[in-house]
Amino acid sequence: MNRYSYVTSPEFGAYKRVANDPRSFAKKRKNRGRLGAVKLLLVSTSFFFMTLLGFQGVKIATHSPTFGVKTIEIKTASDRTGQVIRGLLEERRGQNLLLLDTGTIKDQLMRLSEVKEVVVRKEFPAKLKVEVVERVPFLMLKNHKYFLLDKEGEIINSSYQRFPEKVPLVYFDGGDIFNLLPLKELEKFILSKSFSNSLNIYFIEPYGITVVDENHKVFLGNENLEVRWKHYCSLKGKLMKRVGEVEYFDFRWDDRVYLKPASGGING
Repeated sequence: MNRYSYVTSPEFGAYKRVANDPRSFAKKRKNRGRLGAVKLLLVSTSFFFMTLLGFQGVKIATHSPTFGVKTIEIKTASDRTGQVIRGLLEERRGQNLLLLDTGTIKDQLMRLSEVKEVVVRKEFPAKLKVEVVERVPFLMLKNHKYFLLDKEGEIINSSYQRFPEKVPLVYFDGGDIFNLLPLKELEKFILSKSFSNSLNIYFIEPYGITVVDENHKVFLGNENLEVRWKHYCSLKGKLMKRVGEVEYFDFRWDDRVYLKPASGGING
């Protein structure tokens, strides 16, 4: 504690050292201590009531019918997928929107084979919104069942009945078709101007992609399908004029063509 203070006075015309009163310092310290205690009490009380109100507010909100799910909005490209998703989400109707876990709902919907991506959002006070990006049918495979595939080779659906989608159909007989099928080459071929949905396409090991044209087979292999098919179309008339009816054409090589006349024998 400073025992002296320096003050100015007209009487002295300069600074004068004046002795401090120890009792005034003690009184000031005491007042500051009381003020600090009052402030601490006010802050603690305010925090307590705010916390209490917060807990009560959350409790009221999570039990309030205001936040119960009343509307489920689903955006999909196909009605069939929309109906499936609506059936799964109908159990969420009436549940409190604050307590719904959108991550759990997303995981549930991503297990559907026709769903590629999904976004789930809450729209307060009582709407659940779901936007779905579906897998687009690209190809249909057929052996004992029909399989609907997208461009990535993912199975969208399977059935013993043919699907109504207007996509190319590839027949196959056993084998690990889902790993052997040349999807990228098929995509180029299907999107080319020379392709027609009326073509009968088979996957036959070891010949790969095979097109049945009229009464003969055309083996195209698993590469350069578009180029080889164009090559066949340009040579077909000339070759058949020379040899007559043909059992098959083999275009699996880029530098030569094999064919087998229907009467027997192999010509190259």
